[in-house]
Amino acid sequence: MLKDKSNIQAESLNKRLKNKKQVEEDLWYQTQMHKILMNISSQYINVPLEDVKDAVNAALGEIGEFVSADRAYVFNYDFEKNIAVNIYEWCNKGIEPQIDNLKSSPLDAAPDLVESHLKGDPVTIYDVSALPSGDLRDILEQQQIKSLITVPMFHEDRLVGFTGFDSTKRKHVYTSMEIELIKFFGQILIGLRMRIQSEEALLESEKKYRHLFKNAPAGIYEIDFEKFRFVNVNDIMCRYTGYSEKEFLSMHPPDLLTENSKNLYIQRLEKLSEGEKLIHNVEHNIIKKDGQTLNVLLSNDFIYENGKLKGARVVAHNITDRKKAEEEKIKAQKVSGEHEKLALVGQIAGKMAHDFNNVLGVIMGNSQLALIETKEPKTKKALELIFKQTIRGKNLTKNLVAFARDQEPKQEFFKINEKIDLVLSLLRKDLEGIELIKENKTGMPDLLADSGMIEHALVNLVQNSIHAVSMVKNPQITMRSYCVADNICFEIEDNGCGILKEHLKKIYEPSFTLKGSKDIAGLYKPDIKGTGYGMSNVKKYIEQHKGNISIESQFGSGTKFIISMPVIKKELTSEEKIKIREETIHFDKYILLVEDEPAISDVQYRILTQEPCSHKVDIASTGQVAMDLFGRNEYDFVSLDYILLGKITGMDIYHHIRKTNKNIPILFVSGNIEFLESVKDLKQKDINIDHLSKPCQNKDYVNSINRLLEIYENGL
Repeated sequence: MLKDKSNIQAESLNKRLKNKKQVEEDLWYQTQMHKILMNISSQYINVPLEDVKDAVNAALGEIGEFVSADRAYVFNYDFEKNIAVNIYEWCNKGIEPQIDNLKSSPLDAAPDLVESHLKGDPVTIYDVSALPSGDLRDILEQQQIKSLITVPMFHEDRLVGFTGFDSTKRKHVYTSMEIELIKFFGQILIGLRMRIQSEEALLESEKKYRHLFKNAPAGIYEIDFEKFRFVNVNDIMCRYTGYSEKEFLSMHPPDLLTENSKNLYIQRLEKLSEGEKLIHNVEHNIIKKDGQTLNVLLSNDFIYENGKLKGARVVAHNITDRKKAEEEKIKAQKVSGEHEKLALVGQIAGKMAHDFNNVLGVIMGNSQLALIETKEPKTKKALELIFKQTIRGKNLTKNLVAFARDQEPKQEFFKINEKIDLVLSLLRKDLEGIELIKENKTGMPDLLADSGMIEHALVNLVQNSIHAVSMVKNPQITMRSYCVADNICFEIEDNGCGILKEHLKKIYEPSFTLKGSKDIAGLYKPDIKGTGYGMSNVKKYIEQHKGNISIESQFGSGTKFIISMPVIKKELTSEEKIKIREETIHFDKYILLVEDEPAISDVQYRILTQEPCSHKVDIASTGQVAMDLFGRNEYDFVSLDYILLGKITGMDIYHHIRKTNKNIPILFVSGNIEFLESVKDLKQKDINIDHLSKPCQNKDYVNSINRLLEIYENGL
């Protein structure tokens, strides 16, 4: 009994010792598991993206060695392609890697394994050789796998992949703790996966931002308000301003602005700093590196940190052309309004001129007859006054009709010096007693203009100088002509009474005069009268030819008028030919040229038929000839004047062409005000037309033709 009792006690002690040892082993195992997981977790917190692969493979190796596996791996599921992709792998020494062979494993080869994973269940296989014959067993045996375990990974209830461990040297039973370890590792991988996706998305977003920043069709820059510096700029902004990136970033933001824009910029900053909300879009004027001014629309995205303004991201749109177009539109509207206002004057003047001149003719004729017969001095003096006033009335009517009438210049080539000599010859009687100085440059190019209009302008300007020196002791008038760049210039200067500064802006206004009853200071002889329309006509004539007129005057010392008009060459220069060749050039086209002024059509014909254009050209001087030619020939392009000889206008020809050909490019070339207003609406409806105002530079004419042909041939 004692012996049996002793055996029982020994067995009990042995059992307790074994249990204690098992508990100690389990505790050690759990401690090691926790160390492994803590080590892996701490490593994954800040691991750089480029080191993720090495970190995951190292963790697989640490766990694989701990659970006595020979190979460990991670697969991603791609259910759209119905495959599993091996993305990470660790292999023990002497074990052949399989990752390159398992980049696209078909899910159909292991449907039971996938099904278990979808349910959230791990898959353990103790003995691969005991599996039924099939694809899964074949795949595993090819890799010499004896035992394995795979644990599914889920993200937000969606199966995304699995972690697996293989035993290839001997069969292995994976314990519940090992399964929990692998599951926990899978969750760490899910967290890492989310972080990778987030950082990759951020990198992609930054990449897209950088791409947009560099390649956006607008200028972009960033400002740091604390350093008061530009911190980033794209190529377009550098191109806008002419500065290199290095030069731009070295500047303070106000350095880029004109004085007015600089003040506006500082005012907005002060308001923003005080917490005031402002509109994000604002127009500024930027000073380019070459000193030119650029109009920009700035769209600001202000950056705040803890309620404090820190910086801004700014998108700059170049609106210089738009602003110029708006200014031209306003100017055109003003001119149009003035023309509409004066249209009634023109109609009335036209109707009245004939009858009024008849009345003046009767008075003039009878006063002249009476002057011949009258001997009595007082009566003769009264008749002379009547005769002079009829002359004044005739001139007033002439100037009023000329001002109100809107006529397109009839252009021809002539020499400006010959025209000046002609005008001085016509006015030689009025110039008696005045020292006349001529400083005319020789060898000047011919001027393409309406010779009658230029003659009328010169007569008005010279007469004004004659009037201005009427009270001067030693009167002097100087006439100059010269060329500057591509402009023909001529000046009329006198040492007469001059014009007060406050009157300089008014001299071109209709009906404004400083003579006659308006001559309060007695600067002109009493018999000199002004109509008020002379300088208005001069300005209108010059601007109709795309010229400029300016004035320099000092009261009591004299006045100088400077007129510049563009040189229109009779053919392209060698420089223009080279530039045109460098741009898009169309040649060997068949062109219908409709122009009734031989001086212009001759130039256009030579330009179009010679190098580099080499077009075939037919000329039509009337509307009927143009329509007949278009009906007989297949043209590629039409160059079309608006005002033509006869009743058919350029617009009539346009509508005739569009009845049979909706798309042939047509370039209108005209300076007619009525046409310029109507063509704006027409261009919105028909992309295959454009217009140039007369006179136009030869290179502009060729470039407009090339541009229209480019639009037509590319179907833009």
